[in-house]
Amino acid sequence: MPETPDIPDELPLADAVEATPSAPEGETVVEIGANGNLEESNNEKNEETPVIDVHAPHGGVHTWKDFWIHLGTIAAGLLIAISLEQSVEALHHLHQRHQLQEDLQEEAEANRKLILDDLALTRQEAWFGAAMKQVAEAAPRGGKVIVSLPPAPCAPESIITTGTTGYLSPSEVVWTTAKDRGQVALLPAKEGRIYARLSHINDLLLSNRTNYITACDKVWAMERRFAVPGANGTNETWTMDPQQAEAFAAAAADAQAAFRGLVYRLRYILTYEEALLAGSDINQIITKLGQLNENEPLPEEKP
Repeated sequence: MPETPDIPDELPLADAVEATPSAPEGETVVEIGANGNLEESNNEKNEETPVIDVHAPHGGVHTWKDFWIHLGTIAAGLLIAISLEQSVEALHHLHQRHQLQEDLQEEAEANRKLILDDLALTRQEAWFGAAMKQVAEAAPRGGKVIVSLPPAPCAPESIITTGTTGYLSPSEVVWTTAKDRGQVALLPAKEGRIYARLSHINDLLLSNRTNYITACDKVWAMERRFAVPGANGTNETWTMDPQQAEAFAAAAADAQAAFRGLVYRLRYILTYEEALLAGSDINQIITKLGQLNENEPLPEEKP
């Protein structure tokens, strides 16, 4: 019979824990902890929570009725998905339309204020008329035609309104950006035509502006040659021979015609913008534009 090995009287705690036999599952085991105290532990294993897997029915399609039910379910799902997608897209386009309309209205209001400031240049028309009148009435003295006029309202490559205030063209940033992004189609057809017509009128305004600057540059160049400034910004004295005086009168006439075209176009756009802000339709806008008269006196500058 094999001999039983001697068990030492004391074992280190770590060795004692290692030497503790494992107990069957479900039994409470008394162990010696690291602090030397007796501890109880339950050797019972934790039960795992069962996982429920959802699978498609294993049954196949055995009859025509099953087939049509299966096909109808798929078709209904597709229709619902497409409808939801189109609804989301329609709501997005509606939001884009409202935002575009709001931006166009804000730009119209800004342009209205800008044009009212630009129309302060209407007093310039009197200068060109006075220049032509004085040249026509002046009798040559010693082969020279002498006229006295205030400083010409012209500057190279620019338009002067009042003092040093410069002319600014109405803005088309919102409309141009909408065209570049393909957002014009978001607007109702009638509204889109209104803004397209306004854009064309703005193109004509640029042509009027160019014509006026070209004509005014000629007057400015003649002023540098023939006019002597008066003291403290008073009237200038123009001294020309009859041929030069006739050229000056012709330049003043061209500038006046271009000026009146520019002012008329500004008033045309102002009427358009105000009608848009009032919510007028295209027929009402055309009626208001038809009431403008190119030859009627220009409005006086407001104090």
